[in-house]
Amino acid sequence: MLQRHFTVRSAFPFIGRVLALLSLSAALGCSAPERDVVHAIPIPEGLSEAEGAGSEEERAAGPQFSLDPAVTLTVAALDPSGAPVAGADVTVLHAAALDAAALVLSSRMTGDRTRTLARRATWRGRTAKDGTVAIPMAGGGGCLVAVEAGELYGEAEYRGRGGESLNIALAARRTVVVSVTNSDGTPAEGVPLTVRAEDAKGVLQALPITAITGSDGKAFLRVPAGAPPGLEVVARLAMVSPPRVSITGDAPGSMELPPMGSLEIEVQGHPTFEGPAAGVAQVFAAADGSRSRATLAVPIAGGRAIVPRVQAGIPLRVICAVADGVSPSEILASQSVPVPAVAVGEVGLVRVSFDRYQRVGRKLEPR
Repeated sequence: MLQRHFTVRSAFPFIGRVLALLSLSAALGCSAPERDVVHAIPIPEGLSEAEGAGSEEERAAGPQFSLDPAVTLTVAALDPSGAPVAGADVTVLHAAALDAAALVLSSRMTGDRTRTLARRATWRGRTAKDGTVAIPMAGGGGCLVAVEAGELYGEAEYRGRGGESLNIALAARRTVVVSVTNSDGTPAEGVPLTVRAEDAKGVLQALPITAITGSDGKAFLRVPAGAPPGLEVVARLAMVSPPRVSITGDAPGSMELPPMGSLEIEVQGHPTFEGPAAGVAQVFAAADGSRSRATLAVPIAGGRAIVPRVQAGIPLRVICAVADGVSPSEILASQSVPVPAVAVGEVGLVRVSFDRYQRVGRKLEPR
């Protein structure tokens, strides 16, 4: 894998561009020593990309770095009244360990900002009784710090080298609960739901807030402070018109899915791959065009990907972005192919092959 090393000047502007690409807030606060930073996640603009989670293998293959326990950043978590918050979970992403490709792939599968950052974390800790925690640094470049305590959340970007203090004020989030059932009335497990909210012009925009329904069919979406009281939650499924429900205040919502089919995708990598193809696959309604933001991506592992729910009876399309399984976050090529309609209850099989592609530098291109 191509190794990426960043200096203090280039690392976080680059993170900012990556997060902006994902329609995540790029307005990350920076602080001088002992200066307060207030950062409850603002409502971002634009439509969120599909998002996901990095594996241990992906992190092991990324940039190599080491933490220095002798050089620390002291972070203090404060509640809305300014009191210290003990026992808060602290997640850190060090700039020295930034693997931008893996971050993008993760985000396209999770659809959720905080989950993406947490899964790519390079250090985790918890605040002490006085609300502080000492974070070991990794040389220059700084870090991104997220703090969570129940419904309280805050984050900030630190650009120094350590030996300083940073206060992060937490703000309350509210939890939106949505229940999803299958057409036979049983709980629908594994359905991704994303929150949409009105922008300044009153147009609904997707937020990088996504949750997956559990075995009881319920999803718990944590909406940041400042979001409008009226929200819409949409299912991120391969459908012409995915189910959606309007949410007002703390009232729970519910939706029912129509009878659906599913897809199994077999991906044949390039002959030069050292292992089975990895990467991500995204399936969406062909009526969306050649590309779509309606659905989340699913991981390709061992040359296979499973999409458990797709609308039956309509043409679909799949885009596969592949990597050698040895370096799963280094995307080498992508291919978009049409998918015939599947019947209700049917598991459609799709085969996507890259064996006729040719190497051009580090990438693959069609012959």
